[in-house]
Amino acid sequence: MTDDRERLAEARALHAADRLDAAGRLYGEILSETPDHAAALHGLALVMLDAGELAEALELAVAAARWTPAEAVYHNSLGLVREARGESRAAVAAFEQAVALDPGFAGAWRNLGEARAATGDHAGAAIAFGRAAAILPDAPTETARGDAYRLLGRLDLARAAYMAALGHDRGFSDARLGLALIDLGEGRADAAEASLYALVTAAPRFAAAWAVLGNTLAATGRLWEAVDAFRRALEIEPDHAGTNANLGAALLALGRPEEARDSCQTALRCRPEHAEAHLWLALALLQLGKRGEAREHAARAVALRPELEEDPATTPLRDLMF
Repeated sequence: MTDDRERLAEARALHAADRLDAAGRLYGEILSETPDHAAALHGLALVMLDAGELAEALELAVAAARWTPAEAVYHNSLGLVREARGESRAAVAAFEQAVALDPGFAGAWRNLGEARAATGDHAGAAIAFGRAAAILPDAPTETARGDAYRLLGRLDLARAAYMAALGHDRGFSDARLGLALIDLGEGRADAAEASLYALVTAAPRFAAAWAVLGNTLAATGRLWEAVDAFRRALEIEPDHAGTNANLGAALLALGRPEEARDSCQTALRCRPEHAEAHLWLALALLQLGKRGEAREHAARAVALRPELEEDPATTPLRDLMF
């Protein structure tokens, strides 16, 4: 048993040093001797998770939780593997088991909030983030709680959470962005714009702030400034589907259909199911005389989001679509 403890400690140190192969071999050595060694199963699951070997990670994490079902950290790790595999509902169940076993486990509450948010349960996410913040308050957790409340339309509670985040870290960029989004939601575009310019000045590599600034400028008709902001965002995060699509929409409004087509195609390479990118690509292709391709993308946009059929933007496409 003493030897196992020493080998486990060494394996964890190797993992922390990012020496995944060496850590994996040591965990494997323990498991070759004791196949149901829960701590080694758990440790190897985390190594496989970091290595991107998600099928193996899942098998190991399930086994660890099965052999030691009362260990909250094992259920938390199982949730992390489920989340990495895109299995958000299963991840929620694992994180809920972790916090049921250990209600003081702040990290599991935070993970539960993120998993619930991924399923669209923003009310449940806000509760989980609130529990995490009550145990271990910090700026990221309060900001995540603010985001959940903002998505629920509870802007008063969202603002309070963002302010709490700034109380922990006055310069926390995500919280400042959240406050700017509240200003936009409440119709204070001028205040939002001022806040966003201040934010990108203080954090020039904050892609999301540049993207939101672009949306704000586009909404007020300042399209060339919006294009510049979108391009600044894409210099930092070139594969963001939403920003590429919004850049395409702005270029289309400026009468630049070829550039708009290219931006929307980039968006769809990043996220093939982006409905608005299909719509704006259809409009760009129509202007370029590509009626057949435009029809295909218009139909795809409406299939993904039927409400787009009533969007005034689809008017030029109606003789193609219906």
